[in-house]
Amino acid sequence: MFVRLIIFSIVMQLSCSNVFAADETLIKKTTKNVKVYIPGTHDEKEIELRFAQTATVKVYLSSLGDMVDKFMVSLLDMETNVIHASKLSDVDGIVVFRKVPPGSYAAYVNTRVKEDGERYNVRVGDIFLSKF
Repeated sequence: MFVRLIIFSIVMQLSCSNVFAADETLIKKTTKNVKVYIPGTHDEKEIELRFAQTATVKVYLSSLGDMVDKFMVSLLDMETNVIHASKLSDVDGIVVFRKVPPGSYAAYVNTRVKEDGERYNVRVGDIFLSKF
């Protein structure tokens, strides 16, 4: 009887550990990430998403004295090399992309030229990611 109890205990422990392992595998398969790179820097932001979640990507522009409004900011899908979305920055230099699916992206700001031929000195300053 004692031997049967020990064998039963071992079998239960093995089967429970397989259930937990299966749960971890399921969690790994249903979690995806959104990763956004800032070109010209080594900075990247990443957020983990659960099944069917998307991300909101908030891009902050920075400048050395130039106005940051009305600059076109694009999210480039790094895997397909296709622009996922493009938007104009608001008066504060902020662009918000909503419902961004899992993947790797680069956030680019398109350059603009001043009337005198000089380029504006505006770049991506920071990125904030949140779950949607």
